[in-house]
Amino acid sequence: MTKYLLTILCSNNIELLKISFESAINQINYNNYDIFIVINTLNENFYKEVINYYKENKHSKLKKIIRSESNGKPGKGHNSLLDIFKVEKDYEYLVILDGDDFYYPCALERINFFNENYNFDSLFLVSNSKIFKHEEEVEKNINEDNTNFSYNFNTKYTISKFVNIAKIGKDFNNIIATPFRLICTNRKILEKYNKLFDENMKLYDDYYQYLLIYKLLEENNFISKNIDIKLVSDSYIYLYNKFNKFSVSNSLDLENDNKLANELKKKLNISNLDNEKLKIFPMELYLNNNIDMLNKIEDIFYKWVIRKTIKISD
Repeated sequence: MTKYLLTILCSNNIELLKISFESAINQINYNNYDIFIVINTLNENFYKEVINYYKENKHSKLKKIIRSESNGKPGKGHNSLLDIFKVEKDYEYLVILDGDDFYYPCALERINFFNENYNFDSLFLVSNSKIFKHEEEVEKNINEDNTNFSYNFNTKYTISKFVNIAKIGKDFNNIIATPFRLICTNRKILEKYNKLFDENMKLYDDYYQYLLIYKLLEENNFISKNIDIKLVSDSYIYLYNKFNKFSVSNSLDLENDNKLANELKKKLNISNLDNEKLKIFPMELYLNNNIDMLNKIEDIFYKWVIRKTIKISD
């Protein structure tokens, strides 16, 4: 049975970290994983707060708390997860969760299902479900051939699913945005790339990872060869939290990010993007026989997330 290292990267807001951690330990139908909390922060008080809390609130799944070197930007923190995984040889795959986001209770089961049945070295999640305040403007959906489902449990909070994404929309060819996130990987890709995230960007630190993967697939005529890369659409793995007021996305430096993103494209000799050629695996199609369980998870999990987060978001 595959053993996973689930890393939770955090830099602020211990109350959200507690919920994120709880979502990680509440996994059902798959138990062969351990958790590392990785603290990547310049805030000494936050570091001490996390250490003291988990010293008093131990859990058998939590094997290590590590403080990694920080420059105040997320890319350095994300790269530190890769560095940690390289030396932790007890684990076959790395699973990544940001400390202000949440995993569905069936997340690891679904990741492992896809690994066992379709094999991958690296798994990238195309879009993801989101929780946001109802008064926020809903982001323009630029993924094609999918359906949006929203769950409103009160007037303030909405959970939105994006499912059955068949291909990435053309709009992504002309904007600085990342259409997929790294969700799980073994060490094979790390033998080719020492870093996957840009350490100078704020919001789009994973744009570098996106360009590397795009370039690799493009060179192979959009077929995985030496490294088996899978892009999957699945709304039951990762719940992105849009109302963390301390999130890096709320202190943007878009001008700098755009400049660096264009420099990365030049460095990688990418003049034009053709995202429509990327192959997407829609996980909904493979697990429809489990829809009753998923509906039950939605009802319980969504209400749990909203109940927990509403206490600390206002």
